[in-house]
Amino acid sequence: MIFSLVSAWGQAARWVAGGLVVLFVLVGEASAAIGKDPVLTVYPTTLGASESFPGLASVTLDTGTGSGGDDVVFRADGAYLFRSVVDHGDGTYSTQIGALSEPGSATVRATINGIEIEESVELTFVVADVGPADAAASQLSTSLGSRFLTEVDPSAEIDIHVEVYDALGQIRSDGSEAVMISATQGSLSSVYFDPTSARYSASLSGVAEPTEVLVTATVNGEPIPGSATVVFADQPIPSSMTVTLLNDPDELYADGQTLVEFEVVLLNDDQEPFGSGGHRVESLMTFAYDARQGASVLDHGDGTYTVRLVAPTEPLFSPVYRFWSESTVGPTLTSKDVPFQSERIFEDRFEVQAD
Repeated sequence: MIFSLVSAWGQAARWVAGGLVVLFVLVGEASAAIGKDPVLTVYPTTLGASESFPGLASVTLDTGTGSGGDDVVFRADGAYLFRSVVDHGDGTYSTQIGALSEPGSATVRATINGIEIEESVELTFVVADVGPADAAASQLSTSLGSRFLTEVDPSAEIDIHVEVYDALGQIRSDGSEAVMISATQGSLSSVYFDPTSARYSASLSGVAEPTEVLVTATVNGEPIPGSATVVFADQPIPSSMTVTLLNDPDELYADGQTLVEFEVVLLNDDQEPFGSGGHRVESLMTFAYDARQGASVLDHGDGTYTVRLVAPTEPLFSPVYRFWSESTVGPTLTSKDVPFQSERIFEDRFEVQAD
């Protein structure tokens, strides 16, 4: 009997030990997928709240993996996500978050492949006049997104844009800044200011061979953090796209939490899947700021993309999502109507009994 008990206890101990090993392996795999030290950065952390030009903050997540392809979703309780998530291909992901029109605060969080990281960042919104230009808060972009694969065409013109912000993320719209734009190859036009969009712009052209062109900019002599890369390749570009809603239409609610998923397929001239990734796919709702929810875009590398957005916070009349993938020949644009129900209907009933 004693021998049997000892044997049973030993077997149980081996089962427990085996379970712990499996648990540690699973935890290790999850940690490896996220990276050793995910770092969430927001700049600035205090934004100007105003009706006309609410502040805009840059949000960056470094997953620590050194490579892209992860499904990264940013959330901002009390603010709105302004642009789609950009996968920079080196383990970093970025977006922009905008302030509301009134003072308050928001919490910025991020998930990697469905796992929320521990770190979060608090944003504060204050009412303030637009201050002097701050290069660190300013933004550089191109008409192709931050990184785009496009055909070699010396006559094609790619627009380079610079938006100048103050230290509270509020846009400087008077056109008085000294903005310089540089590119490692090709020809750049003179920089001009567009008062309608409050952007400084220039055109890049003259690239005659497959290469990567790095674009940088300065504001009043101070460099804007980051850069834009345009990849020129001797291959065709997508000509159209299809968009399919993956959710059950009966399970879409305007609750500000439901994830709305779409499958986007880029097509060639023969209406076949394009067959390669690396293209900039964007999505945005055609409504006011408080209805705009930034997107998470997962590139599957075969011409298909999964786009995830957060549902609006209130029912909208005939809400339309716009999808586009821009190229040197202009944007490929598709719209999608998505109806949202006003609220969730809970069928469970609970009885409360008083003592």
